[in-house]
Amino acid sequence: AAVNIGQAAAYGELSLVQSMLEQDAELINFGAQDPTQGWSLLWAAAFWKRGEIVEYLLAQNADVNAATRRGETPLHGAVMGEARAIVERLLRQGADVNAQADNGMTALHRAAWQRSTEIVSLLLIHGADNSIKDKNGLSPMQLATAAEGATIEGWGQAKASLSEIVQLLQ
Repeated sequence: AAVNIGQAAAYGELSLVQSMLEQDAELINFGAQDPTQGWSLLWAAAFWKRGEIVEYLLAQNADVNAATRRGETPLHGAVMGEARAIVERLLRQGADVNAQADNGMTALHRAAWQRSTEIVSLLLIHGADNSIKDKNGLSPMQLATAAEGATIEGWGQAKASLSEIVQLLQ
């Protein structure tokens, strides 16, 4: 089966992404990766930690805040993929640190829930508002506390203790 541009971005195939965008520049913000999620190329590259593709897409003026069908921005994707360097790069490029997905979650909610201490700290340094509530009325700290004891498989090796996250969010 032919690889679409979204798959090429997720797989880290920079030359394929470049040639596809040369043929059709409008694909840069198109949700080609997954018709149900509507991932933008930048979201896919951010989530899958494809830094080289993130850099290329930003240089081609990809929309740093292009949302998926669920309202998640590339910043949400980078946080979900625990791609700290990409989180930082997107923030430097002007990503909206307080953008809320359809479920009301900001990148800070996601990072707190995942216990990603370094990313929580980075988001706070870049002005993340820790008082924003999601659709369930939970702040990032409340979400981190609610996740206590929950097992989250596949979200990375080193998880911070709840107390570290609470200290950061206070």
